[in-house]
Amino acid sequence: MLLGRLASDALILAVQAGLLLSIGRLLGFRVSAGLAGMAGIAAIAVAFGLAVAVASSWLALIIGDPETAERVLFFPAIAITFVSSAFAPVGLLAGWTQPVAADSPVTAAANLVRALADSGPAAVPLVEFGCWLVALTVVPGAMAVRRWQASD
Repeated sequence: MLLGRLASDALILAVQAGLLLSIGRLLGFRVSAGLAGMAGIAAIAVAFGLAVAVASSWLALIIGDPETAERVLFFPAIAITFVSSAFAPVGLLAGWTQPVAADSPVTAAANLVRALADSGPAAVPLVEFGCWLVALTVVPGAMAVRRWQASD
């Protein structure tokens, strides 16, 4: 059941990423690495979305009620997005938010997307992003499976 949900989410995320990149291209967004870079950016979006979905699934299973889970998960999702480098470089953020933003999973994803888009060095952003993927999927994923099995 959980894997089916994640597969559905992956398909939706891939379609959304493809649409956003296509519309961006029509509006003038260019990726230095060409089609391979665009595929990489789409893969980052799908991987990050799935990692967040795994962590959210575990929390939703703990909370138990879908509407309550949606309300509880909304604020952290907004906060983690705005306290990141997604909209502005970390150095331009308020002083107290800079350490949080520098170590944010959204910042790791944004830095890797920027590296692919600009054909810049991607090794460090890739390692940081990979660490966040593991952190958001391995433990929460195992706990979600245990919680799901316990509810049967």
